[in-house]
Amino acid sequence: MRSQKSNSFKIFASLYLILLLISLALGCAYYNTFYNAQKFYRQAEKERLKSPEKEPSSSTLTLYDKAIKKASKLLVLHPKSKWVDDSLLLLGKAFYQKGEYPQAARKFAELEVNYPQSGFSEEARYWQAVCLWKMKSYGKATETFDRIAAQNSRFAVDVLLASAQMAIEQELYSKAVETLRRAEQKTSNQKELAQIFYWTGESHLALKQYPQAIKAFRQAIQIHSDPETEFETRFKIGQCLEESNQTQKALNLYTKLLRDEDYYSHTPELTLQIAHCHKLLGDFPQALNDYRRVADDHPATQHSATALYQMGIIYQSKLDSLERAQQCFKKVEQENRHPETVHLARLREANIEKLRSYQAAKNTSPDTLFLLAELYLFELSLPDSALAKYQSILEQFPENPLAPKAAYGVGWIYKTSFQDTARANQVFRTLLERYPTSQYACTAREELGLKDPGKQIFLQAERLRLDGAAPKIYLPQLKRLTEQYPESPYVPKAEYLIARTYEYILSDSLSARQAYEKLAQRFPDTQPGRIASEKLGLGKETKAEPETTEKEKPPGTPDENRPRTGKNLIEP
Repeated sequence: MRSQKSNSFKIFASLYLILLLISLALGCAYYNTFYNAQKFYRQAEKERLKSPEKEPSSSTLTLYDKAIKKASKLLVLHPKSKWVDDSLLLLGKAFYQKGEYPQAARKFAELEVNYPQSGFSEEARYWQAVCLWKMKSYGKATETFDRIAAQNSRFAVDVLLASAQMAIEQELYSKAVETLRRAEQKTSNQKELAQIFYWTGESHLALKQYPQAIKAFRQAIQIHSDPETEFETRFKIGQCLEESNQTQKALNLYTKLLRDEDYYSHTPELTLQIAHCHKLLGDFPQALNDYRRVADDHPATQHSATALYQMGIIYQSKLDSLERAQQCFKKVEQENRHPETVHLARLREANIEKLRSYQAAKNTSPDTLFLLAELYLFELSLPDSALAKYQSILEQFPENPLAPKAAYGVGWIYKTSFQDTARANQVFRTLLERYPTSQYACTAREELGLKDPGKQIFLQAERLRLDGAAPKIYLPQLKRLTEQYPESPYVPKAEYLIARTYEYILSDSLSARQAYEKLAQRFPDTQPGRIASEKLGLGKETKAEPETTEKEKPPGTPDENRPRTGKNLIEP
């Protein structure tokens, strides 16, 4: 009996030992699979962080792929393993570092939903929000970040830093500053604080708040910075000084950095900034020497292309040497290292050729003079030459349709290029006196801050017309405008609407013809006047209608600064 019990125990013990060994073997297999995935991921991270841009190289991407393959194998072969949540987190991070944000977000969501008790669920939620940010889903990312922050998560600082970066990316700099201020209050980590102050400086710089930006950058340097980060931060301080018109201080800072052996690799960009400071200070010979040194010492680089392009600008706009400028622009093309700079150089070179062709024509017509003025002003950055051509139009062809536009160009140059507001306002007032019914009179009036009483009358009548009001309601307002405010630039438009109403709504052909004749006679050089002439058979037929024609762009004003018209409303 005892022998039988002994044998049974031995059998049971053997089975237990076998099962234990199998379990241990499987556990080791699970762990080895995850261990290999983790090993490849760590190697990839080590390589990525070594690169200056912190971006994965092709070899780094291969390591991430190996980590993904191993972690995925564990999920497929051992779905009950205790390493599943670890593997899901690793997979999400590997996909994220590869820039595959949708795949990464799915893995993080899978971890959070299927393993809510995991110690990684909170981290997975944070990474989901980061993926949403990278996918430009800013609203959803903000919601998730806010939810994590409200839970007083251990990722609170990470959430605030990510939210600040996302705000900077969206150019919401004031929001970024406020978010970074909250992050500063929640951390004592020196590296995090340095990042916070650096991004705060970036945000203030973007907001043109230069003293605050300089203060933040200096705090970043004082707290924690490696040599490379310190250089970038000091360089930013130089930019702040330049932007706040402290050019000499910026020059001193760049020169000091250039003398520091630790920053020898940054010689070309520092020399470019030094040259730019000399240019701003009006020391063009020294600026040319600095640019030439960059071009000679760093050939066939983006730095040399930039230097040659800036030399061309100085020769063209400051030293009036178009031949030397053109030589520099040609050399930029030969460098062919920076497509954007090459494109700009080609445009400059083409404009110089265009200028020469205009000059060779020896044509002093108002059209040629105006084309030259526009070319000098907008393409060649020569406001003095542009001013001379605009003034030639006013002196030689004061009755030409281009004269009001030239007059506005003169005022714009005094205001924006020479910062002579008093002289500009004098020009605008003269424009109002000489060309009161031109479309540029309206813009000049706005420049002077003057109100046009005819504008509100016209717009009110126009809205009534568009809303379906009877002619007897809006016609009297249009006639009152033409009688009481004959100098208003809205009068030609009002006259046109009167004629149009007689023609198409009241079917009064006689009154319509009389109105068109009056319009053509009083305002022959305006668009309504030209349309009236064409209707009377005095000109070519046109398809344009004042209701749908946008106000012509005044010289020197970018499209986004032009006065806009309301939908279907007539504006002068």
